[in-house]
Amino acid sequence: MAYLGAGRGRQLFPSRCDRYLGTHKLESLAVRLGEHIKPSVPDAVITTLTVVISSSHLHWLAGGSGWDIAMELSEMGGGVSRREVARHEAAALADDQPEEAEAAFLRAAAPDDAVRMWLSKGHHQRALTLAEQHASHMMEEVLVEMARAAAERGDLVQFEALMIRANRPRDVVQHYKDIELWEEASRVAREYLPDSAEPVPATVPPLLQRAADHADRGEWWEAVELLCAASAAGAAGGAARLAERAALRAARLARDHLNADRRRHAADMLYERFAAIGQSDVGDQLRAALAGGFTGNEGGDAGHVESEEEEMGEAAGDANVGELGDGESGSLERLARAGQWERCLAQAGPRAPHYALRYAVHLFQVHPRTEGVQIDGDDVGEGLAVALDVLRRVLSAEGAGDAEVRLLGADVPLARSVCGELSARISATPYAYARLRDACKVLFAAGAEERMLQAVTLLSALHVPQVSSRAARALPRYTDIIVADAVLYAAGRAIRDEGAAGTREAFVFLNRCLDLVEAADEDSHHLLDHTDFECTDWPSKPLLFESACVRGTALDETREWVLAVSMDQSVEQTLPVDDRGLYAASVSGEAPHCVLTGYPLGERVVTFANGRCANREWWSRVWNAARAPDGDGAADLIAFITLWCGPADYRAL
Repeated sequence: MAYLGAGRGRQLFPSRCDRYLGTHKLESLAVRLGEHIKPSVPDAVITTLTVVISSSHLHWLAGGSGWDIAMELSEMGGGVSRREVARHEAAALADDQPEEAEAAFLRAAAPDDAVRMWLSKGHHQRALTLAEQHASHMMEEVLVEMARAAAERGDLVQFEALMIRANRPRDVVQHYKDIELWEEASRVAREYLPDSAEPVPATVPPLLQRAADHADRGEWWEAVELLCAASAAGAAGGAARLAERAALRAARLARDHLNADRRRHAADMLYERFAAIGQSDVGDQLRAALAGGFTGNEGGDAGHVESEEEEMGEAAGDANVGELGDGESGSLERLARAGQWERCLAQAGPRAPHYALRYAVHLFQVHPRTEGVQIDGDDVGEGLAVALDVLRRVLSAEGAGDAEVRLLGADVPLARSVCGELSARISATPYAYARLRDACKVLFAAGAEERMLQAVTLLSALHVPQVSSRAARALPRYTDIIVADAVLYAAGRAIRDEGAAGTREAFVFLNRCLDLVEAADEDSHHLLDHTDFECTDWPSKPLLFESACVRGTALDETREWVLAVSMDQSVEQTLPVDDRGLYAASVSGEAPHCVLTGYPLGERVVTFANGRCANREWWSRVWNAARAPDGDGAADLIAFITLWCGPADYRAL
């Protein structure tokens, strides 16, 4: 091994060992040499063995004593230090054992790497704590990253606080300008940058904000007037640059959105504004361009005015609200990224459905699935409530003033994802009837799949006494797309309300609910046994949230009832089957079923415009109940089925 002293050998030997000897032989070699190596062994050998042992390709080291051996070898000399070995160890642990990786990075005197590891994993608070304790020079980087995440969530209060703490007030001002929050930009500049620029008169930001609001609504003349007023207030207060920016913004809106008469009127106002700040020549050029119908294609001085206008617009963080083409798209994207969803929707026009869907995705990401879930409650969590309100307002014909709302083809996959999450979340609170009714309309408007529409129809039927127990028996068929423990709980209760006749089935439903609660809370989905339900069409892999939806008093009462029934020898503890050998509510394969109750179709049916059917007897019961004074639930159910399936052929009744 004398050739190892050469530089070439020091570089190639570890890789050759790794390639030709294999992991197990290297492990044995390293352990034996680690036990018998003497100080007289050349440094090159120690270096080589240390590099081999600390190689990130040797997975056996992660759980064994390999890193200790590498540390011992590094102490005997060679070119690999203890710090390098510790960093190798930390890098190997970072993905699966970040806590241990952090300790290894600190042993290697590399707190920067530990901080960046936590940032990459999105654990911002952990990264901040570590930076405060071990890497104060990284505080600004961590705070800025946390602020960026807050801005993406739309939490501007947190964004501002973090950026100010990072000593980046200019970035806060620029961000507020980009999304046209002029009053906030002025406040931050006034509080944190008092000597950085010309003073901002207190009357200017409100005028700019009102101008932005009018532009959001497409009220261009009012926006131009307010911008000119802001320019006049700025000039009177000694803020010449601010006055110039406001006037240039007004010129752009006048050029792009006003008719000829008002454009000439705006040209006269803008001449006065530029003359007030000593730029009469610019005012003359703009007046000539606007009065002459300038569109930006002429050359000469007018072209200079246009280029300067664009430059000033960029310097002012112009959001181009309401403009066409790429400018409109850019403006909407900036508003969405800043969390200004309502302003984005107000000006999105035909693109409103796209941004409403994205807003819903944002809400679902920020608000956990189990937020606000009360299994017996009559309302939903904040995130779901806001998402339903926005989607109903933008997508449904009712919210859009009976106008037809069309999703673009590119938005269909996004809409399907939103529908999937929406149907799962609404099923966690099956007694929140008003929200469930809204969800039905939104799912239909968003083009939800047929199974989702059928699932929410049966959830709605739980609130109609005439069909509630039948719908309850069919509901578990959809527990792969609606949350299983909540659905089994609601269905079991509806069947239990039948009295003694429903005790057997209610026991099976509620006992299964308890199994699902345990699986959700203990993350043991894979241990669920489906043997007792082979006679049903229930999915073998039910949907569960990160924790159970059924908890508290409802869970305790269910346990007590199931325990009491289990002691009653007269109650069978399996589901009854029919002459098919299946549970009565089960449907074989793709066989059609009753749209109202979910049961297999009988011989006498009512047919709807889209080809779906309902069993005549049960449709008649609900139809008659809907005409009663207290038949709101039945009327709502019929209205939704009619919306989804089209009118029923009442001649069969």
